[in-house]
Amino acid sequence: MKLAIGLSIAASALWAQVEDTQTITKRFAVSGAVPEIVVSIISGGIRVTAHDSNEVVLNAKAYYRADDAAQLAELKKNARFDGDQQGNNVWIGVEYEGQWDNGWRRPREYGWRGKTPPERGKTQRGWKFKHDVELRVPRNAHLKLSTVNEGEIAVDGVAGEFSYNNVNGGIDVKGANGFGRAHTVNGPVSLSFGKNPGGALSVKTINGKVRVGLMNGLNANVKLKTMNGRMYSDFSMLANAASPAAMEERNGKRIWKMNGFSNGRIGNGGAEIAIETLNGEIQILENR
Repeated sequence: MKLAIGLSIAASALWAQVEDTQTITKRFAVSGAVPEIVVSIISGGIRVTAHDSNEVVLNAKAYYRADDAAQLAELKKNARFDGDQQGNNVWIGVEYEGQWDNGWRRPREYGWRGKTPPERGKTQRGWKFKHDVELRVPRNAHLKLSTVNEGEIAVDGVAGEFSYNNVNGGIDVKGANGFGRAHTVNGPVSLSFGKNPGGALSVKTINGKVRVGLMNGLNANVKLKTMNGRMYSDFSMLANAASPAAMEERNGKRIWKMNGFSNGRIGNGGAEIAIETLNGEIQILENR
C-alpha cells in the first residue's frame, strides 16, 4: 500500500485543531468466482467504475481532524481506514477498534449478499473524519456500498447485484445490468439500466426525486409511492390502485397523482420494482 501523509495545524484565538490528510492506493487481484465488494464508510463519497480487468483498484483520500495531537492519534487508531481480502471477497472501509461512547463497533464484512445492512454509528468529541473513495472493479462484480454524510454514491457500468445505502447524499447509477436496492434519505436517486433487472429492485428516498431508466420490453410488477409529487411513466402500466381520473396523458407520458402505494403491472409482469419517495416525483423512463 502506498501512503502519502500531510500534516497541518489550524489555530484560532480560542482553540487549535490538528489535521491529517492521507492518500491511499491499493490493488486486489480477483479471479474465478464473481467478486463481492463491500465499501463501508461514515463520511465521504464513493465512486465506482467498471473496467475489463480481474483487479479491484482502490484510490482514496482520507481526512482527519481533532482538538490536539493526542486525540488525532486516538481518532486515527479507532477509525482506521483499511482494505482487506478473503478469496474473491474484498472489504474496504472504516473499522472501529476502540470503545466508542455509544458502545458501537464495526467489523469487517465479507460475502454480504442476503444479510441485513449493518447499523451505523456516530462519532464522539470534536472529531471529524472523511474518506472519499474511488474504485475500479470488474464489470460483473457484486457491490455493497454504504456512506452517511458529505458524499454521493456513483456507479458506472457494473453489472452485478447491488446494495447502495446513503443518508445525506444522492445515488447515481449508470449502465446497470443487475438488481438490488438503492436507498437514501436526503437526496435524489437515479438508476439507468442497460439490461432490465432480473430480480427485485427497491429504490427509496425521503427527500428527493427518483428516476429509473429501463429498456424496451420491460415485464415487471410495480409498487410505487409518493406523497408530495407525481409519477411519470413511459411504459403502459395496468395500475390496480389508480382510478381513471387519477391518470392523464401528457407529451407521451402517463402521469399518476396519488397519496399512497400504487400497485400495478408493466407488460406481462415479473420481478417486483418498488419505488418510494415522500417529497419528490417518480419517473420511470424508457432508455433509447
